[in-house]
Amino acid sequence: MPRIKGGHYTPGGLPASLGGAAAYSYSSGGTPPATTYTPNNPRKVLFLYGDVKDTGQIPSGGSPYDQQRITDTATKGFSQVAAALEALTPGGGVSGITVSEQYDVDFDVNDVYLFDAIFLHSSQRNFTPTEVAKFHDACKQGVGLVHCSDSALGGSPGGAPGGTSNTVGQDARNLLFETFDGNELWQTSVDQANGTKTVQVSASEAVSGGSQKDFEGEGVSPIVISTSAPAGYNVRSATVQDFDVQHAYPKADNITYTGAVTLLALAEPDSGRIAGVGDRQFFWNGPGAPGSDITEVDNQTVVENIFLWVMQLI
Repeated sequence: MPRIKGGHYTPGGLPASLGGAAAYSYSSGGTPPATTYTPNNPRKVLFLYGDVKDTGQIPSGGSPYDQQRITDTATKGFSQVAAALEALTPGGGVSGITVSEQYDVDFDVNDVYLFDAIFLHSSQRNFTPTEVAKFHDACKQGVGLVHCSDSALGGSPGGAPGGTSNTVGQDARNLLFETFDGNELWQTSVDQANGTKTVQVSASEAVSGGSQKDFEGEGVSPIVISTSAPAGYNVRSATVQDFDVQHAYPKADNITYTGAVTLLALAEPDSGRIAGVGDRQFFWNGPGAPGSDITEVDNQTVVENIFLWVMQLI
């Protein structure tokens, strides 16, 4: 079962302006929250970011560490991945893709149905069971989910409590994806802090674009797939070889699942799709980002295809 620890979100413990309980209610005669998903045209992608200080304080108090904003053009920013997605021409009557972002604490989970894909990257928010259920319901209807993790979700390697082995990112991801709608899915590991790692995405997967692709991260937080995942969810590793086989995997803290170890996990619950990515560096601006970035090897092609795939555009 998911473990609830770490993070910074306390149900009802925040004012409405910061996502507290009042933010999720509506007055009589108002518009009720959406409960069904209808594809948008153009498709809408939402990036959820968090706020941590280099020493691990959440929120940072005005000195955020590695938020990876889509407005950030520095090497640790996400401006290039946002621009790449918006430059795509999906076809099939879809006019394009728009990318927006929101601070995770301010995100009203009732709005999950309004987007075609949601990317949880630097978000540390520990969603409540009710909120998790909304994510799962929206995904089952067709809202694509993408996530990644890194020790940076808990602060800088030298300043965060627990260093690169802190579990802030791991805990937040496992709350959403360790089980899905009551079924085992996969678990995210702590940061391995073990240098640049490359895996090969299988040519048989749509995210590869038709031929085997190299996918390079750094440090990496591998994903372990449950052997008890439902067959109907088609949960799988998208890589040719298990990360566990291809690279050393020494840090299995808090991992109880024993299936394939991967840097790219895919699932298809009901009418939805989920992609779990084992690092943040795949998405960083480049060239020249520390370790790796979107310009290295085939990262940009795979990243673009991940979002197209979860939105069922390929």
